[in-house]
Amino acid sequence: MGARRQRDRPKVLQEAERLRAENAELKIRIAKFQGSLAVEFDPSISGPGTGISITIEETRRSRTKRYTVSTTFKDIFLRTYDEILTEPAEPYMQSVIGRAFARGQTAIGTSYSCDHDSTITIRRQLDALGLIETKAKGGSGGLLAWIVTDKGRRYSASHSALKAIPEQ
Repeated sequence: MGARRQRDRPKVLQEAERLRAENAELKIRIAKFQGSLAVEFDPSISGPGTGISITIEETRRSRTKRYTVSTTFKDIFLRTYDEILTEPAEPYMQSVIGRAFARGQTAIGTSYSCDHDSTITIRRQLDALGLIETKAKGGSGGLLAWIVTDKGRRYSASHSALKAIPEQ
C-alpha cells in the first residue's frame, strides 16, 4: 500500500497545482468583473429587451380609462429605477409604472396604475433577470417590497452613465 501512495502523490500534487492556478485565474476575472458595469443574463429566459404589453388604468372623478402600452422590461426597469431604490411595496409600484407609462403628461387629480396582472408579470421577470429581488414588508401577510440588486444597479448605471468619448 505504501508504494501505491508514493505513485499517486505526484498526481495529487499536479491536481492541486492545477486547481491553485485555476483559482488564481478566477480571482482575477472576478476582480475585473466587480469593477465593470457589464451585466449578463441567462440566455434560456427572455431578456430585458423582450417586449410586453401592459394595461394602464387612468382614474379621474370615478371614471376609469384602460389602454394598452407596448414596451420592454428594460424600459420599465430603467423608467422606474429611482423609485425601486426606495424599496416600495408592490401596490405602490403599480402606481409608479402607471405614471411612467401614462399617455401624455400626468394630470392633477388623476390616478394612474398598471393593472395587477401586468405588475405581477413585470415583477416576476425582473426578479428572474436578477435586476430586483422581493421580500415581505410588514411581517407575515404583508406586502412584497421590490429591492434593486447589485446586478440591477450595474445595469442601470451601464445605461445612464455618461459614455467616454475617445480621444483624437
